[in-house]
Amino acid sequence: MHNRNGFLICKHRLEQVWARDGREIFYRNGAGDMVAVRVETTPTFSAGPTSVLFPAGEYVAVYDVTADGERFIMVRPLGDNAQGDMILVQNFFEELRARVPN
Repeated sequence: MHNRNGFLICKHRLEQVWARDGREIFYRNGAGDMVAVRVETTPTFSAGPTSVLFPAGEYVAVYDVTADGERFIMVRPLGDNAQGDMILVQNFFEELRARVPN
């Protein structure tokens, strides 16, 4: 079902993220696909038709979109037997400047 703006009405829109330029919303649908919809916010909000971008079922909920809107940064589980390490780098840019020549 669509509303008068053509935006898909669905209770299964999950983990919405706005594109940095404010012209698109990305979300995961109920089938686990990553979806995009173009939007206009002025003079009133309106949304275009949805576009399925890719299946995203294997990725965990937390994700982000690069500033240019071209790539997604997503986390995927390692599997049942895999062990993962988390490395926290405090003062990342100071460390980077100290290790990389200008």
